[in-house]
Order: sequence, then structure tokens, then C-alpha cells
Amino acid sequence: YPSEFELYGFGTSGTAISAGPVFIILYDNRRNSINPLKGVFSTIALRINSENLGSTYNWKSFYWDTRKYISFSSVRHKTLALRSLFWVTWGEVPYLNLPAIGYDYNGWTGRGYHRGRYRGEQMLYGEAEYRFDLTRNGLWGGVAFVNAQSFTEPATGKFIYVKPAVGFGGRMKFNKYSDSNMTCDIAFGKGSFNWYVSLNEAF
Repeated sequence: YPSEFELYGFGTSGTAISAGPVFIILYDNRRNSINPLKGVFSTIALRINSENLGSTYNWKSFYWDTRKYISFSSVRHKTLALRSLFWVTWGEVPYLNLPAIGYDYNGWTGRGYHRGRYRGEQMLYGEAEYRFDLTRNGLWGGVAFVNAQSFTEPATGKFIYVKPAVGFGGRMKFNKYSDSNMTCDIAFGKGSFNWYVSLNEAF
């Protein structure tokens, strides 16, 4: 039987080009975008891909990402970071341009699942992470986080299933002036597991 990938029909049989303008509105009052202690970040992006501009298919997307940071200490890192994401596409969307885990603008959604494991025409995502220092000088720290994502079903176009994940990680200060960290996270999803090593926070 043909797979769901083959049945989808757009961008599955060869090269697909997506070309068109993107209109972005961004608000950011964080003092440090690398490791925020407090503040709000929000961005809205409308993408219009047109055959008249070189795109293989005509399709559009709307992307809304909002983050809130709440600090519980003026001396040490004790920060609750919250993130919500709504991503919707419509038209003849190529398969690899559909909203998917790890396909957001930063590539960090869905820790606990492999990149692209779930996708759909619409995506709802939420995440909460608590960040804290383990030593007084801030050299070592840690995080604990939970996230959940849901995608519309191909047959009904409705959100039915929720894929949750939990995880924890360690932090080592990489640069005390920029407050950047070396990060190592372990996350567990529903029937899934993944680990991450990077520089700076996931969001």
C-alpha cells in the first residue's frame, strides 16, 4: 500500500521550490536574548508562496510564537520560561514545508521526539522550563522542562492527539559576560527518547 507520504501528493515526487515574501511583526523587551531572566518575546510571520514568484505550489502559512520569562530571584538564576506556538498552513503545501516537530524557526520544538516525527497542516505547541543555578557563582546549573504538541489529522483536519514530553538537563557557564551556557538535555516523549548538546538555551 502507498505510504501517507506518497498519498499526500504535494512535494513528494521530486524537487519542490517555495518562494515568496514573508511579513514579520516582532516584539522583544528581553535584556538578554541568549539567556533571558525576564521579559516577553513575540513574533508573527505571514508567508505567501506563489507560482508567479517561482514557487512550485501556491500556499501560505501563519506562524505565531510567544515566550514569557518570569524571574524569582534578583541574585541567582531562578527563571520560569514559557512558550506557546501556533502554526497553520493552507493551500498546496509541500510535505517538508508542513509544520512539524523541530521545524520551527529555531528548530527546538518537541524535545523528546526526533525531528520531523510528527507533522500536519496545523500545529499547537506549548512548553514550560524552569532554569536554576546549582552553584553560587553560576558556573553550574540545571533545567527541568515539559512540552506538548498536537497536529491536525489529515482526514478530519481536527486536533485529536496530544504528544507530551518531559526532560531535564545540565548547564555549564560558557561566557559569564554574555551569560551563555553549554547545555546538555535528556528528554522522554511518548514511546520516544532523545538527547541534545548545544550552546545556549532552547528558547
